[in-house]
Amino acid sequence: MHVTLEAVILTSVMATAMVVALYTAYNMVEAQVQAVDFNNAKNLVKYLAEAIEQLAAGSGGARYVRLPLVKGAPEYRADAGVLRVYVYDGSGWVEVLNDTYDVFMYRGGELAAAPEEVVRPELAPEVRDELVVGLCDPVVVVYTARMGGRPYVVLDAARVRAGYLGVYSVGRAFEEERYHVYMLEYIRLAVGNITGTESAVVVAENAGASVRQLTLQGVELRLMVERDGQSTTVTLTPGDPGAASSSCLLIRVVEVRVRGP
Repeated sequence: MHVTLEAVILTSVMATAMVVALYTAYNMVEAQVQAVDFNNAKNLVKYLAEAIEQLAAGSGGARYVRLPLVKGAPEYRADAGVLRVYVYDGSGWVEVLNDTYDVFMYRGGELAAAPEEVVRPELAPEVRDELVVGLCDPVVVVYTARMGGRPYVVLDAARVRAGYLGVYSVGRAFEEERYHVYMLEYIRLAVGNITGTESAVVVAENAGASVRQLTLQGVELRLMVERDGQSTTVTLTPGDPGAASSSCLLIRVVEVRVRGP
């Protein structure tokens, strides 16, 4: 059988084109599978963030979420950064909180197309970069980012809530003292190793809360919060400053552990 050079070249070109077509088709299907998996992970991590806030508002309990390990896996970053909070007590700044915080993450497949966005809170995406939010605002943030060429879903709580509670009286009869009362809240995440084969169970558990009191001069609350080179100062003022001459700050820190079963 006589085979011409042209036939050999044509066969080679067709084989190469077929391999390229199959590889492209595989990548397209794989990218779609990874995108679905990543979007599913975003919703599950968002649910985890909501569960953490609900747990932090109480005095105990636990919640869990099951993450399918299709194309990604949970990760965490211990000692991801440092958060410091200072309060002005009338004569100078006093440090009331110093925490080296942890971050929970989910690593997606490298082919998943994932734009960087704030997943939670959807209505106030700027909260991701704020260090102080109101007592009724979300404090656990979920967002997506690309690191090392791969998409990640990131959950962090490295910010504080602060707000005014009202005027309270302490003592009895003619000896009572009146104070403007403020609240400062912080959720300390303690993230541990989470593993699995087909799926990974992530447990969030309220490990206890502590509340301490700080008496301040004057009626305003001045906070300074620092995190990883960022710094912000906030001043809270009561609606009726003359209702009391002094202030009291309640500092509530609750630890939520995020771990495997």
